[in-house]
Amino acid sequence: MASAPTRPVDLYPTRGPREELIGRKDPVVWSEPGTPGPFWARELEDYDRDGFVTVDELVTPDEVDALRAELDRLVTDPAVRADERAIVEPRSQEIRSVFEVHRISEVFGRLAEDPRVAGRARQ
Repeated sequence: MASAPTRPVDLYPTRGPREELIGRKDPVVWSEPGTPGPFWARELEDYDRDGFVTVDELVTPDEVDALRAELDRLVTDPAVRADERAIVEPRSQEIRSVFEVHRISEVFGRLAEDPRVAGRARQ
């Protein structure tokens, strides 16, 4: 009798019987201090401490409109919904996440390659 494949353990589960704070098992910032890039040292320290960073006006309002339009297109596209990279809510049947969206969408692919985004990710 064949056994079922084992699933990898989710180190950061997002669902469970109750909410709980889970300590990080991996660093937030992987680069060494002083690594060149668009972030100031203080911003990286805040990112390392808080686990997120906000960047005001990273993209223009027109770009946001185009990204929202593409997102609306993606969540209504049956091919995206059927793709294993799309995570669909069991009850509402709404798309919750789309992994590798930069490979599915040229619009998000261009955003991922944009130096304003890629430079921060690289740093």
